Amino acid sequence: MIRQVRTISIVLFLVLFVNGRPETCPAKDEIIVRDYIESHSDASGSYRIQGWRWHTLSVLREIKLVIASVESSSDLEALIQYVIGFNLRGLHEVEEVLFYPWLKAKLSLIPEEDARISFQRLLGILLQNQSYLAGLGREVTDNFSEEQLNHEDLQVRLELMVTVLKEICRLQNEFVSPAVALLVPEREQSSFNTKIIRKLGILDSRLYLVGMYEAASNDDDELLLFKQEIPSIPQYFLPRWKRLLYDTRFTNLL
Repeated sequence: MIRQVRTISIVLFLVLFVNGRPETCPAKDEIIVRDYIESHSDASGSYRIQGWRWHTLSVLREIKLVIASVESSSDLEALIQYVIGFNLRGLHEVEEVLFYPWLKAKLSLIPEEDARISFQRLLGILLQNQSYLAGLGREVTDNFSEEQLNHEDLQVRLELMVTVLKEICRLQNEFVSPAVALLVPEREQSSFNTKIIRKLGILDSRLYLVGMYEAASNDDDELLLFKQEIPSIPQYFLPRWKRLLYDTRFTNLL
């Protein structure tokens, strides 16, 4: 056991050395952004683009489950292809094509220069994390499919992905969501949600939505918010989509 931990630590060091790590958000910028949000809280509306948060949480949840199933999965390669090749890729496509360009444009409208610059730096850190996460995902899918990545190396990379995803979730919850609620009217946010669904695809969105529900179910507040935000008809079909679509591609392979 000691030898295994030491080996994983060495592999982890090598992965970090070769790939580098995203910078952390400077504390000064976090303070400036947080102060700006709090000082304008009276003018803030509600955040309506919850799918971005839930999609990130679904990837985080699924990677954790894959880590726990590395030695016991009935089809580990299929699991990895679903979580990273489908779910994470879908998240990143929406972020790169729609969300981050849209967010950058909205943040540029902040009149206070210090706050605007700090928000831009924070967005840069978020983009670094996304890029690093995508790179780890490519390493996993490309090498594992060619049988060049053993279980130990796979676990190291997946654990790194979990660490990065947790930081992304923190930035989402503490800064991005409140900023969007402050800067963007709810009607415009709802309209943007429609664009995201179109980008994800109506059919694939069934799988994404089940994954989001499973992730939200881990927290009572998130689950309540999910039930409030998601229309009743998709919620009605969730058990069916889970049984026929999601479980066959993910749950049953754990």
